[in-house]
Amino acid sequence: MDPEPIPGPPAPKREALEERLLAQARANPDLTLAEHCELFEETRGVRVSTATMSRAFGRLGLPLKKSPSRPPNATSKRGRAGGGGRAG
Repeated sequence: MDPEPIPGPPAPKREALEERLLAQARANPDLTLAEHCELFEETRGVRVSTATMSRAFGRLGLPLKKSPSRPPNATSKRGRAGGGGRAG
């Protein structure tokens, strides 16, 4: 059984997001959700939360970047002396 549609017109943020987000995400694939929110506000004048942005990404089938880019650590956790093993 399909859920009943929500009455009333579509939410303006959702409509604006769905119209522009695909192009924004393709042009900026390395941005985080927060960065996409900032860019969307700068370019469209509409502020959206990361939760709203996340739902829009999901509806459009877009992949999510999980965290900001960071340079790799010089020593990984697995490579540290004395780390990760059980004492006898």
